[in-house]
Amino acid sequence: MNDEYLLSKGLLSILIVGSGFLTVSPVSAATFAASKTTVEIKKFSHQALGDAIVITEAEDLTIAKNGEVNAESEAWVDFTNTPQTYLKISALAEAQGAGNKYLGQGEGIATVIGNFFIEKNQVFSFDFSTYLDLKTVTDDRGSEKAEAGGNVFLGLYEITDSNEQILLDSFFVGGHLETGGKNDFLDYQNTPSFIVKGVNSITSFGTTSELPSIFLTGSFSYLFESNTYLSLVEFQSSYAVVQTVPEPSMTLAFFLFGFVATGIGITPIFKAVNHSQKIR
Repeated sequence: MNDEYLLSKGLLSILIVGSGFLTVSPVSAATFAASKTTVEIKKFSHQALGDAIVITEAEDLTIAKNGEVNAESEAWVDFTNTPQTYLKISALAEAQGAGNKYLGQGEGIATVIGNFFIEKNQVFSFDFSTYLDLKTVTDDRGSEKAEAGGNVFLGLYEITDSNEQILLDSFFVGGHLETGGKNDFLDYQNTPSFIVKGVNSITSFGTTSELPSIFLTGSFSYLFESNTYLSLVEFQSSYAVVQTVPEPSMTLAFFLFGFVATGIGITPIFKAVNHSQKIR
């Protein structure tokens, strides 16, 4: 296994229907899926107003009726506000399986909200970089399915006197892999105040081994004509799924990838992408 996808936290679960203890032996087929998203934001022009709101979530599910399966996930946040505001967030997910009937799912999610106050005629700015790395491997497309995906969202919201949140600018990068390449994509979107300065991408779609990635660097800059309270919202998720085709004939858990954060009122961030200018 590629060391880049070894996670420090997760769950290993092997369930076997039948008597006796599982002895791992060579199998005729195996699947692997992994996703990693990382965001770094630095060189803030203004210091945040106190601590950020940080929420992380890692969920794993494994079901094996005739085989073995492993799913791991992790999400972490590094936020400092002294002497200068700095933010780094990562979300990871990995799943692998072997046998005839199995399902493995993993998802890591991170949400960060930082608040700022910008005085009249001041420019609020920062530098950012984002990294999305996906991987799927299947031996037999006819009997196996692997999916991996991830997304990153950055949004600047003005907080009005009535505590209403108004979206000013946004940035989004996302990707998805699926066995067979029918729904594969890797792309980003941004509004004008998010300036993308560098893009390094690798596309590898439609094969039994898919390994696309994208690394972007850029900056944000916005001039405020009046005193303004701001919220910088960062949301990201990584998910990985492996399973046999058809699926195991048992009750399967349903993952709402990327929507855990809606419980804290972040629903508008998903609407932000609709207002973004797509750049290819």
